[in-house]
Amino acid sequence: MSVRRFLGANSREAMGRLRAVLGDDALILANRRTAQGVEILALAEGEAGDMARSAATAEPAPAAAGDEAAWSQRLLREVQGVRALIGDRGEAGAARRRLAARLRHAGFSDGFAAALLDTLPAECRNTADTDAWLSRQLTARLAVGSDPEATLLERGVVALVGAPGAGKRRVALALAARHAQRWGQRSVAIVSQDAAPLAEAAATLGVALYPAQPDQPLDTLTKQLGGHALVLIDAPEHDAGDPRLATLMAWLRGAGPRLRPVLVLDAGAQGVSLEDLIERYRHAARDAGLALDDAIAGRRDAAARLAPLLESLNRAGLWLHFAAASVEQGGGLDEADADALINTIVAQASAAPGVGLDASPPAAPPLLAQGRTLALALAGLRRHGHGFGDLERAWGDPDAVTADPPPPAMLAWRDVSTPPLTGLDRQGLPVAALGPALIDGVRAGGWPGAAHLLPAPPDAGCWRALHETGSDWLATARPQSQVWYRGERHRLLDLAAWGEPTAPLAVRYRGRAAQLRLSMLPVAGELRGAGRTPLCGLFNAWFGELRDADRGALLGRRYWLRPRPGVDHGGDPGQGGDESAVLALLSAQLGAEGLAALQQRAAQRLAGGPRASLAPALARLATRLDSEDAPWAVDLRGQLLGLAGGRRRSATGLLEALFTLFEFRDALAVLQWPAP
Repeated sequence: MSVRRFLGANSREAMGRLRAVLGDDALILANRRTAQGVEILALAEGEAGDMARSAATAEPAPAAAGDEAAWSQRLLREVQGVRALIGDRGEAGAARRRLAARLRHAGFSDGFAAALLDTLPAECRNTADTDAWLSRQLTARLAVGSDPEATLLERGVVALVGAPGAGKRRVALALAARHAQRWGQRSVAIVSQDAAPLAEAAATLGVALYPAQPDQPLDTLTKQLGGHALVLIDAPEHDAGDPRLATLMAWLRGAGPRLRPVLVLDAGAQGVSLEDLIERYRHAARDAGLALDDAIAGRRDAAARLAPLLESLNRAGLWLHFAAASVEQGGGLDEADADALINTIVAQASAAPGVGLDASPPAAPPLLAQGRTLALALAGLRRHGHGFGDLERAWGDPDAVTADPPPPAMLAWRDVSTPPLTGLDRQGLPVAALGPALIDGVRAGGWPGAAHLLPAPPDAGCWRALHETGSDWLATARPQSQVWYRGERHRLLDLAAWGEPTAPLAVRYRGRAAQLRLSMLPVAGELRGAGRTPLCGLFNAWFGELRDADRGALLGRRYWLRPRPGVDHGGDPGQGGDESAVLALLSAQLGAEGLAALQQRAAQRLAGGPRASLAPALARLATRLDSEDAPWAVDLRGQLLGLAGGRRRSATGLLEALFTLFEFRDALAVLQWPAP
């Protein structure tokens, strides 16, 4: 693989030289304007040779030694970046193709699989991570009724409807047996237009069985059965296209307001036939003024794959209450267990024979599938979004009154002469606060015990104020900053090698996983604004080296100053103090570095409109989502970035995804679709 440099008076000339050497399939690494014209760095796959070697028509590297070194370093950085990008995309692409093949084998449709794969987080690259993620995603898409014994069977009239062969009669008898065992045999009765096949089993159970005629109004019959707490109606079986469906639903409507229709589905049926059946039955029920929202899975033991059932339930939004047990387990009914069903589906997907990397990706997801992803993302944000509810209300009404923010453990300052940029919690993540609540809190005296993350070392006045309130703080320092060490003045840059190393810290830096390698050295420094008499402060200088977590490449260096423990905050002046507290401050300061720019980007997107005040909250939420490592955050990132067209994980990408989410939601409202 060879990287080459091309120069031209303009982009067209430079691209012409590139194509003449590398052809149309070259990968462009960089395209920038220089003093000589337009410079393009390009990569040719499969071509051996030295990375710095140029072809006959490619411009040579600069002749001057200094320029040559600078060019080589820049070129190396470009190549490292491209290698990292290709490596990441290759691993993510391989995981996606493997999962696509597994989903097909499990029985999911291409559209459903595509909607899932569009939310696959970049963190999921091995089978264990992918299986855990897949289980969470499928569980979120399966609506399982809670306590069906109480909600469905305790009392009322339940009409079991479904197609021939779904196992409806077996379901009716199993439900009757469950209710009789709990409340007594006289508490339940079965009504059927074809009672003969049920007679023997009903007699064995000791439950009442009442035959019904098609022309007999149900209201008269159900009034006679008022002494039974539960009445189960074994409705006639009809296929999806049977014109008698409308007549059936009209007959069932006669049971009165206590009626609850439940659709019994063949767990082993194909997805297309299941979806057609559900749609036809729900349409007929709706025309009759009935709501068909509940389902029971019959013939569970005959189902080779459960994925089509789950997908059909998800598309229709049906609640699953029971699933037929296998014959080996007695052939009864089990309460629907989402975890057990999903584990079975994941196991069936894992058993895919011959899954390779050449599996073609599934078709693009339909708009309705994107709507479901939107609904899941909104639900996750409302549950875990740390103030997303306030943000969502304010998006609809910018004048909405919001709740006070939780007391922050840290305050990040962009400039100590202006209000703080944001408050952070004990994990160093932004707290969700809208409006002036944060600023008002600081003006009222701040929050006792909150540490301060400063953009520069404090002057004498700020030092005294922090000291008087007993506040901890950490300040970012420049590498050229002068401090005293062992009686001599040094730059922080020159003292880095003298620091005592500490344990490395895993952090997020500019959208990527990084390792912060730290060392510490006690120093002293003069404080500005002290008047004619110098004021000396005693600090611990912290030196940080940021490296890529996967490849070890150097990403940057940082320098911080913190008051020496024992001087401002008690403890032994010669010791490093509470290391866990220091690490929390260092990680928080690093994470807050890009917050101001992100906030500005959000403000530009809102363009000074009525929602302009929401820019800080959006930036804080995006930063928090990028930094969280909990499973819910992994899932949310995948869903949001999938909605935004598969952006790479970063705070900026998540900010854009939040805008996409709100824009999508607004579009649904304009179209007068039901909001998720």
